[in-house]
Order: sequence, then structure tokens, then C-alpha cells
Amino acid sequence: MRSSWPALTPDQAKELARFINSLRRDWDVPGVFSQLGRARDRAPGPELAIAAIRAAMSAHNRTPAVIGMDGEHWRTPAGTSRPRAVDPAELCRVCGHPEPRCRELRERPSDGHRRELPGDGAPVDASTGELAAPVDHSAHRAQLRELMDAALAMPD
Repeated sequence: MRSSWPALTPDQAKELARFINSLRRDWDVPGVFSQLGRARDRAPGPELAIAAIRAAMSAHNRTPAVIGMDGEHWRTPAGTSRPRAVDPAELCRVCGHPEPRCRELRERPSDGHRRELPGDGAPVDASTGELAAPVDHSAHRAQLRELMDAALAMPD
């Protein structure tokens, strides 16, 4: 199953680069931002952010170029679990939550909805309960990549 975690947006990448620069003054913001852009296809946004912060925290890593490289900063520490991305087919069409949370909500007297999985049905906007227009995620990803490429080309 492909991860449903989002990629970093250009604004998030710039803020993350600034944060990492506050941890490592020898890693400049444009350099970190550039490496985040190069590593964006390696992992979803949250995992990339964690790996980048781990890379910055190691005194052995001399430049931000290591962010996209294999290394300890990409490994989940022993004894911890990596969050599992939820398959959209596991989400309730009424409340938008995974099954355990949906069941918990359903048991509340004020909720009054039954669990409805999307399956082959039309998508539902969780905020309104109305049918939502299908989203072309490939076009959205392409647009985000264009924005990221444009941001990488801009001077700080």
C-alpha cells in the first residue's frame, strides 16, 4: 500500500529548513531547503522532516547533503513503531475516521451514524456530509512538484 501521508509543501520545507538552521548554524537555509527538495520523493513529508532533523542532530554529518542519502537518520529507532498510513478505504464516509475511532463515535448517543466505507461509492466530504467531486491526485502532485521546483529556483 502506498503511503497516504502528504509530501512537504514548499512553505513547510522552507520553515523546516529554517528550523534545522536553528539547530545547525553551519547548515544554511538555502542548502537545507535544496536538499529537502531533492529528497522529497524518498519519503512522505513527516518521515522526511524527522529524517532531516535526525541528520542535523548528528555531529558526524557535515553538510545537509546527507539528508537524502542512506543513513541512520532514516531508520526508526528500536522499540518505536512507525506510524501506519491509513488506507482511504478504511475510513468511514460519514465521520472520516478509521474503524476504531468510528466505532467509538458511533457508541456515543449523540452521534447517530452507521459506518459507511467508501468502497466503490462516491466520495463524501467529511466536513459537510455531501458528495464530493473526485480529486485528481496526480494533477495535484504535479502542481506541488512545480511549486517546489519554482521555490528551489528562487533565491532566499
